[in-house]
Amino acid sequence: MKKVNIFHLVLTTLIILFVADISMKIINSRLDLDLPEQTTKKPTFSGEKTVKPFSAFSRIAERKLFEKPAPPDTEKNNQEEDLSDHPLTNLKLILKGTVVSTKGNSFAVIEDEKLRSQDLYHINDSISSGVTIASILNDRVVINRNGNKELLLMFQEDKKGRHTPARSDRQAASPLVIKKSEIREAVTDLRSIMRDVRIIPHFASGKRDGFTVTYVRRGSRLAELGLLRNDIIKDINGTPAGNFKNIFEIFNKYADSDSLDLGIERNNEYMNISYTLE
Repeated sequence: MKKVNIFHLVLTTLIILFVADISMKIINSRLDLDLPEQTTKKPTFSGEKTVKPFSAFSRIAERKLFEKPAPPDTEKNNQEEDLSDHPLTNLKLILKGTVVSTKGNSFAVIEDEKLRSQDLYHINDSISSGVTIASILNDRVVINRNGNKELLLMFQEDKKGRHTPARSDRQAASPLVIKKSEIREAVTDLRSIMRDVRIIPHFASGKRDGFTVTYVRRGSRLAELGLLRNDIIKDINGTPAGNFKNIFEIFNKYADSDSLDLGIERNNEYMNISYTLE
C-alpha cells in the first residue's frame, strides 16, 4: 500500500514538472515575438582609417554650412532695376544728394519745397502719406507712390531758380560763451545730443557742402547758443563744413580751441555766430 502511494506521488511530481516546463517554453516564445530585436553586437575598432568619397559630403556643400550668410544685396538690385518705365514725380521735392552703400546703409537727403526743410531718408522710409523710398541710386531716388514707382532726379539748385545767399556781415552782438567741459561731455554723451538737436548733411548740386539743423529742442543748451531749425552750417573757423564727415568730428577738432566761429546760412542770408571757449 505504501509502495503504491509513493509511486503515485513521484508520478504526480513528474507530471507537474513536465507541465511547468512546457508552460515556461510557451511564455518565452511569446515574449520573443513581442519584443523588438536588439543587437548586442559591440562596435569594433579595426584601426584602419576609412576614406569617404567627396560625394559623401555633398549635402554639406549644398547647404553651405561653412560659408557666412551673404548680406542682403539690396543695393545691387537697385542698380539693376529697370527705370525706363518710371515717370518723373511731380511731388514738390528736391533731391539734394545721395550716399549709396553696398552694406545696405544708403540714404538720400530730400528737401520739401513747401516746408522748406531737409530730411534724411533710408530705403522704405516714409516721406509722406502713401509715399515711401523704394530704392536709392547715385543720381536719383525711386519713390513708391501709392503702389506706383516714380523717379526723383538730382536737381541743381540753380534749375529751381535758387540763388546763392548774399554774404552779410550780420553777427551775434557779442560772442557766446561755451565751456570746454560742455563740449567734451557732449562728445561722450551722444544720447543727450540726439535728444536736443538733429543735424544732417546738406547738399548743393549733389555735393555735400555743410550741415542742416533739422531740429532743436526748445530750452536746450544748443537753443541758447543761437542755433535755429533749418540753419545751414557752412563753415567752421573759416574751414568749409563740407570737409568734415560729421558734426562730432568738428567737436573733436575744436574742443581745445579758444574760439569758434560758425558761418551759417539762415533764410537765404549768410551770418556769423561767434563763441568763446573757456
